[in-house]
Amino acid sequence: MVHYGRQHTLCRGTDLGGEGGSLSGERYGRLLGRLRSGRGLSGYALARAAGLHPNLLARSEAGTRRPEGPAEIDALARALDLAAEERDELLTAAGFWPSAFLSLGHDDPTLRALAAALTEPAVPDGARRQFRAGVEALAAALRTAATTATGPVPGTG
Repeated sequence: MVHYGRQHTLCRGTDLGGEGGSLSGERYGRLLGRLRSGRGLSGYALARAAGLHPNLLARSEAGTRRPEGPAEIDALARALDLAAEERDELLTAAGFWPSAFLSLGHDDPTLRALAAALTEPAVPDGARRQFRAGVEALAAALRTAATTATGPVPGTG
């Protein structure tokens, strides 16, 4: 189980709009409903497996209820046996950061350094593209080294 802090878990600029719903809430609800029905589960069965009241799940699928937090989505993801990519899609549809960001936290110095470098106005676009490509290559090399040493990295395939 992935544990998430309660602070700074919502993506900036996202809002499910309270009880009235919104595009973000509707997107989350549609995705959750599609994932549930694709696995042949009733709303009642999923709610019980995830530790939710069935009415809460129904409201979430209708797009009128925000999940209490990433931990609720993690419980749904476990109950649905979602792959890491599907769990992250559900998290972002609900307005939360993907699990890797939530696990590292808002105060991770490396993420802060990367964000500062990528958002520095004085950095030319070409340099920013090269920097991104370099970081992505380093991340791929790290995952490859981990896979070679121990088998597949969880959540990557």
